[in-house]
Amino acid sequence: MKNLVYIGYFVIFFISCKGNLKNINRLSEPQKIVQQDSISIILAAYSCLYYLESGAYDSLAKMVHPESGLRIVPMVNCTPSNPLFGALKLKSIWDSDSSIFWGIADGSGDSIVLTFENYKKKFLQNRDYKSATPEITNKPFHFTNTRQNIQEFFPKSNLVDFTVNPKEDMDWGSLIFVFKIYEGQWKLVGILSNYWTI
Repeated sequence: MKNLVYIGYFVIFFISCKGNLKNINRLSEPQKIVQQDSISIILAAYSCLYYLESGAYDSLAKMVHPESGLRIVPMVNCTPSNPLFGALKLKSIWDSDSSIFWGIADGSGDSIVLTFENYKKKFLQNRDYKSATPEITNKPFHFTNTRQNIQEFFPKSNLVDFTVNPKEDMDWGSLIFVFKIYEGQWKLVGILSNYWTI
């Protein structure tokens, strides 16, 4: 928890120095996110990243939108077949040995069937996302051959994109948290992975 507090202080200091963040948009709504909103959504995204990395899953479940639930998608093309979890159902998968169908792999067309822990290692911890600078945006930071439909699938939502760029090749990776406002707070509705595909 101490690490999260330090991160929060850093984010507030960074934003106050920069004045604003790039790529700030509110999907399907005409007004932009004001600076106070940009601070709160960045802190919400860092909280989700911290809870995910540290295994504080009960805390992560509290971030989930109580009406929309949380959809976890291994790419940026979302479909109804990607698993949707309410907060209570989400708690049951953390330590489960049961495999879950997460979607279809881009390129190969193979089914992605993994336990949550194995999915986490392959898609959610495949880069050092803690080192990335988050971007508040209405579209992924990088594009692949896969058509992204995040705006259509999560209307009136905002994305926080943690992208890790390679030094020499195209092997970049992104972890994207999708949020909607619920009763004045940012609530998590999606965790998406985006990565270089051939």
